Amino acid sequence: MSTPNQPGTHHETAPQQTGYETTPQQAGYGAPQPNGYGAPPATTARRGRGFTIAGIVCGALALIFVPIVLGPLGIIFGFVGNSQGDRPLGKYVGIGSVVTMVLGFVIGALVLNSMKG
Repeated sequence: MSTPNQPGTHHETAPQQTGYETTPQQAGYGAPQPNGYGAPPATTARRGRGFTIAGIVCGALALIFVPIVLGPLGIIFGFVGNSQGDRPLGKYVGIGSVVTMVLGFVIGALVLNSMKG
């Protein structure tokens, strides 16, 4: 028999409890989760937002400045934003740009008629 202090002997000791439970380390943002799914990419939902914003600006400016140029640009940017994933706002901007273009023509015609008289 061997004594506990002799070299070369193996002694099994119970792990010491410190009163704190250990938890597995949490995965960082976007890291694969235990179920195999990671966080979705943040850019997929707003991919066409830049086109939509450009459509809003062009549509708004078409009321006052050059509706024959800015109106179609607003329409194109709005529908491109819609097709790039900014739904339904992109579609609304495209339709709104049609309206502002027509209103821009009407306002321009009224201004020209008032200047003639």
